Amino acid sequence: LKIGGVSKWEIYTAANDGNYNIYSQGQGIKLVITPTGNVGIGYNDPQTLLHLKKSTGAIIRLQSEINNTEGGLYGGVEWYNTDPSTYGPQVVSNIMSYQADSLGRGGYITFGTTQGYSEANPIERMRITSWGNVGIGATSPGAKLVIGTVAGASGGQLNFERTDGAETGQIYMDTSNDLNIKNSGGSGD
Repeated sequence: LKIGGVSKWEIYTAANDGNYNIYSQGQGIKLVITPTGNVGIGYNDPQTLLHLKKSTGAIIRLQSEINNTEGGLYGGVEWYNTDPSTYGPQVVSNIMSYQADSLGRGGYITFGTTQGYSEANPIERMRITSWGNVGIGATSPGAKLVIGTVAGASGGQLNFERTDGAETGQIYMDTSNDLNIKNSGGSGD
């Protein structure tokens, strides 16, 4: 691309590596597509499907045009498998961002996973609200950390484990709404 008769941008294939390059005059290569399909922006030798590099503050921005709708989806990232079995391909986990109120002033993030073939789509497992509260199994956490559960089952539970994986203690709420503290040697209410 020439501007004022001067070449400013070039698209070319490098003979030595087969990459497609977009080059900016005086600023070097800006984008690379390798023969394997990896894309590098700011990086000339991308090792993954998308490789971004900047000397400081590399940020990826997803912008949505939702119109002040509480619960409206801003955007997200999904992980998808291409399972060739009879169950077929599906989204197996995701991180999604939603609008927190009808004024467009805040957002919340959800983390979803599937338990395998019993769930067709990821189910929200954790949420970070616009106020910074975290809910694990709770979609409206009213405190900095809320661990929820389904009605009628034992309440949320924290397990404390050693680095070797052995369980050493628990804090949990039972079906009678009693708070329990238990170590690996037994109960200690």
